Amino acid sequence: MNLRAAAISPSRVIAATRRVNEVFGVSARYLGMVALVGALVGLAEAGVVALVAQIAVALANDTSHLDLDLGVVHVSHVAVSVLLVAALVAALVRTGFSILGVYLPVRLAANAAARLRTRVLDAYSQADWATQAGARGGEFVDLLTNQTQLASDFVLSVALTLSALVSFTVLAIAALLISPAAFIGILVISGALFALLRPITRAGQRRGAAFSEASEGFSTQVETVIALAEEFRTFGAAPSQSADVAAAINEVRVQRMGMDLTTRLVWAVYQNVAMVLIVGVLAILAIIPGVQVASLGAVVLILLRALSGGQAVQSSYHSVRQQSPFVQRLARAIADLEASPTTFGLDAWPSPDALTLTNVDFSYVPDRGVLRDVNLTVAPGELLAIVGPSGAGKSSLLHVLLRLRPPVSGAFLVGATPAGDISSAEWTRKVAYVPQETRVLHGTVEANIKFFRAIDEDEVIAAARAAQIHNDIVMLPDGYQTVIGQRVDALSGGQRQRLCIARALAGNPRVLILDEPTSALDHASEALVCKALADLRGAVTTVVVAHRPALLSVCDRVLAVAADGRVAEVATEPTGTTGNG
Repeated sequence: MNLRAAAISPSRVIAATRRVNEVFGVSARYLGMVALVGALVGLAEAGVVALVAQIAVALANDTSHLDLDLGVVHVSHVAVSVLLVAALVAALVRTGFSILGVYLPVRLAANAAARLRTRVLDAYSQADWATQAGARGGEFVDLLTNQTQLASDFVLSVALTLSALVSFTVLAIAALLISPAAFIGILVISGALFALLRPITRAGQRRGAAFSEASEGFSTQVETVIALAEEFRTFGAAPSQSADVAAAINEVRVQRMGMDLTTRLVWAVYQNVAMVLIVGVLAILAIIPGVQVASLGAVVLILLRALSGGQAVQSSYHSVRQQSPFVQRLARAIADLEASPTTFGLDAWPSPDALTLTNVDFSYVPDRGVLRDVNLTVAPGELLAIVGPSGAGKSSLLHVLLRLRPPVSGAFLVGATPAGDISSAEWTRKVAYVPQETRVLHGTVEANIKFFRAIDEDEVIAAARAAQIHNDIVMLPDGYQTVIGQRVDALSGGQRQRLCIARALAGNPRVLILDEPTSALDHASEALVCKALADLRGAVTTVVVAHRPALLSVCDRVLAVAADGRVAEVATEPTGTTGNG
């Protein structure tokens, strides 16, 4: 946001509303409704205070009728009772519009927060894997929770600023019609206060940016504590980590306190200085000849209400400046995510569907190749093993085959079709993956196998049988309805691995890719996994990173990834091929 002026000019309000529309999708028409309601509130308030001043003078003079003289408005011999009724009606009208003026900005902010969270999640889910993998979990959660909420408060502040500014303008115009001197006084007071409070507002913006960064750092610390809780306990590192978390908490405290302090200072300074200035304006009005008591009373009330309205404008404007860093951060995050969407293409899986890599090179960093000149064909239904030393690029090769990472050069074909030409939806239906680290949801066994997909019960059971896990499931207390989770001891490590294989098979894939599925299993569990993969031969094209002899023995071929990133076929498992790629 470019909000650097001491005063709030219409052009800057327009710029702020454009930013709201760009980031949050808030229409100008809705903001126009907010402005209109603000104008009606200001108009009704000006009428109330002008009538109250006239009525007070009439009551003080013990008269039932008076000549109404409000600047350009002149009405002779008006009954006080009529003025009372008019003032009451104006007050009720103002109350109704004030309620609407509160409702519209609050609804606007709530809707903006929901839309923003949806937009962030959609952008993340549609981004390519490199972008998703580069997003740290703690920061992303903070982005969706704290940062999004604080940014939605920006929408509320913009709407309140717009409403208060319009109401303030209407009151100022009313003062101009009643007394040009009062109008000049309002302008002088407002300009002086905005100039005086400019340093505090700037400090608030800096504190807002610092608070955003501190919140991000704290979320990262919390993510680390949760993800590595077991390691912190076993290594005795919890006290040191607690000290780091405490430091992050304190930084959040300091920056939040500074941010809130600038907000409160705006209120305190505005109120006290405005009172001094308004007394000065009234002193000037008192010595101007010819000013009627009733008109002066109306001017006094309008000046006081303008003080309140100006305070609302200043406070909302300060919040806009303070919350703009959160909007900027979210805008950058959304732009980064939306700049790398996954591709859409053919919705028909090629047939035949051999997987072919031709002269493929891949690297994460330019000039630091991981895979070099890879030429590989995996026949339909083949069970292929990949071995190699740690860091050679086995997992990178799987990422290329999964289409998570595009080759730097060369071609990846499914049959005769470039892999990148197949739509993401079709690709995820036909290509399944079992990572080395098994992850289960907190939910039923059935829900874990379905994994948010429209899969019926028969398919779930068939996939469990194919993964050699069905008999284990039916022995659980509630069978397929047994609740399990990442830290619930319902399943052993081997059972979790076979459950993840069942999850992959439940969608009837054409290609199954596994990364070290037996590396942490005992011999009995390993034998069951080997049998499950061997039974898939001919029906599902399977590529598995492995190094244990039992798994290699059931594969049709074994390919070795050398330390230089080149791939060659081997007849047996080469020496020293353990480790992760």
